[in-house]
Amino acid sequence: MPRLPIFFGVILIASSALAQPMVQRDFYEGAIRDRGNRIIFCIWPDSPMVDLDRAIASEIAGLHLLEAEFFEADQVSSGTQELFEQQLFIHLMDDCDAVMGTSLDWRPLPEWLTVTRSYFELGYVLATQEEGVTSPFDLPAGARVGSIMLSQADMTFARTLGGGADIIRIPYDTAENILAAIVGGQLEAGIVPIHALPLISGQFADEGIVVSRLTSPEIAAEPIGMALLSRDAYLRDLLGDAIAALQADGTMSALAVQMGYGIP
Repeated sequence: MPRLPIFFGVILIASSALAQPMVQRDFYEGAIRDRGNRIIFCIWPDSPMVDLDRAIASEIAGLHLLEAEFFEADQVSSGTQELFEQQLFIHLMDDCDAVMGTSLDWRPLPEWLTVTRSYFELGYVLATQEEGVTSPFDLPAGARVGSIMLSQADMTFARTLGGGADIIRIPYDTAENILAAIVGGQLEAGIVPIHALPLISGQFADEGIVVSRLTSPEIAAEPIGMALLSRDAYLRDLLGDAIAALQADGTMSALAVQMGYGIP
């Protein structure tokens, strides 16, 4: 399999004008990168999936005989989408070659940005202390069910309840707080993303929480990939080929299960 460093300089030198967000030139260097046999991934240290992202990135790099390095990007906790995009652009110009943990549902994608194929599908499960429950609608009338506010699951759940179901939806900010509310008796159940599974098997292991595949409402899994500058389309394709190979041989699914992200 070809080594990526051979192509890095060619890819970047061949780049022409790059559409970009409104970022003052003195905020980034934007120099031609010479990585040698390294590839640098930006990761979000506060992401609940950061350990899985590290493991997947290392496997992808290893498939191309590259050494994976990581840059911990600060997450903008407040501000506008414009501010986030400016931060992302600076990181890709100066700090890393690809950003892990990018939702492929991002629409519209800025023209200066491109994404790989999905390396993980972020699905949802139902967490409760009741055995045999696979849907909020299996619970008694008036049951309180938590969901993460403004998430795809939350919006789908809200639309479903609009049909007159006698279930109380209570939005929360994090999966951890939903699980704590179940344990504390403030909720009968919660719809949580599968990145909460390590919390359930770890921090909440002795609290009697059981999880099941969510049968209703039907919530599409969110595909997760990597973001790169649009000028790095060749690198994107190489990373995509590596993702496909690791999915085909079972490495991706094995990593997810090994690190606690396997849906029961």
